[in-house]
Amino acid sequence: MKIDLIYITMLIGLLGSFGFGSALVILTSRRKYKADIRLTNTETKLKEVEMYSKMVEDFRSQLQFQGSVLATQGETIKNQATQITLLQTKEQQYLKIIENHQITERELRKVIEKMKDQIKTLQKQYSEQN
Repeated sequence: MKIDLIYITMLIGLLGSFGFGSALVILTSRRKYKADIRLTNTETKLKEVEMYSKMVEDFRSQLQFQGSVLATQGETIKNQATQITLLQTKEQQYLKIIENHQITERELRKVIEKMKDQIKTLQKQYSEQN
């Protein structure tokens, strides 16, 4: 019976140490598992932050490029506005010249009509004399 008791004691000791060891391994592996999850989450968030920072840099460079493009377009628009005002001034000058020519043409037409009338009267006088 002592042999059985020794075996039972050894078996209980073995099971007890196995149970204690298993519990210890479970607790430490659980902590390690939680730490691994936190590490993975942290790495994922770090990658997200890096990606967003790259996106922000890209947006800044796009804004700078668009700003430079808008600046050159603004200068072009100013130049075009200056050209338009100059062309409008020339157009006004040409319209005045055209108006003056129209007035002159009307006056000359009146003179031509008077001369035609004079020619007719002279022709009548000439035909009466002959």
